[in-house]
Order: sequence, then structure tokens, then C-alpha cells
Amino acid sequence: MLFSDNWGNLSTFGSIVCVAIIIVGQIPYYCLNVRRLHDMNKDETLAYVLLGLGVAGAISGSDVFSMTTFETLAYCVETIAGLYLLFFPGTYGKNKYGADPLG
Repeated sequence: MLFSDNWGNLSTFGSIVCVAIIIVGQIPYYCLNVRRLHDMNKDETLAYVLLGLGVAGAISGSDVFSMTTFETLAYCVETIAGLYLLFFPGTYGKNKYGADPLG
């Protein structure tokens, strides 16, 4: 609302600010993904992929109704990977990244 006109269209500066905020917001998302992957005894390769997809989505700036095939596929992959990280259990006991955080 701060950088838009009466019709809700963002100015160039507003677009740059929004993209910067989204990219900065990807940093804690990446850290949580790495932590969760290490809990599952996996390396951080998937976290790199998800970070790249998130940054690509921020730069594209498309809304849901005008996404390209690549953007739609990227969001689907990101959603499936997020559900995987959310619902699959970690390894029980100690693994190569440390002790089980649940005890």
C-alpha cells in the first residue's frame, strides 16, 4: 500500500522493496529446511533447490492466474517438498549430524 497508486499497481521502487523483502525472508526458510533435513539424516541439497525456487518465484513476481508452466511446476515442487519436510519423521537416535532433538 505504501508504494502503490490508487489502483493498487506497485511502483518500480515498491517492486524492488517487495522482492528484497521476499529474498531476505528466504534466509530463515533455508535455515529451517537445512535443520530439518539434518534431522532426517540428509544433506542440504534439497534446501538449495528450495531456496533457488523461492528466489526465482520472488523475482518473477507473477500472480497465481498468470504463472508460466515453469513457475507452476516450481510452486508444485516447493509445496510437495515442504509437505515432505513437515510430515516425514526424522531418524531415531543419533545420526551423522548429531543427537536426536526429541531425546
